[in-house]
Amino acid sequence: MKEIHFVEREHVQNLTQVCPERDEWESGDWSVRREKAFELIDRELYLHRGQKQPAFFAGIIIGFYCIDTQGASRMKERIVFRVRRVRELEGKVTPQEGWGNEQKTVY
Repeated sequence: MKEIHFVEREHVQNLTQVCPERDEWESGDWSVRREKAFELIDRELYLHRGQKQPAFFAGIIIGFYCIDTQGASRMKERIVFRVRRVRELEGKVTPQEGWGNEQKTVY
């Protein structure tokens, strides 16, 4: 199963609960291509405090939207994922291989 892992530093707030009744959250903004974001719908998303740390948050991606951010004198598209939290997935540690730019995709 395809899954994506991100490192979310404690000083950055990229996680917001948007629907408590359904335990739905938004996480972003991440540097992910729009095509890849489409492929990740219905797949697992994991958030870690560091690459060697267990996931403190995990869930199934149920959608996403794009936002534009200003970076290095040009606009850059970023992705915000909508996730249904699955607490049973939390605590997962992923091997060190494959991390890049604070994210890792597992196929």
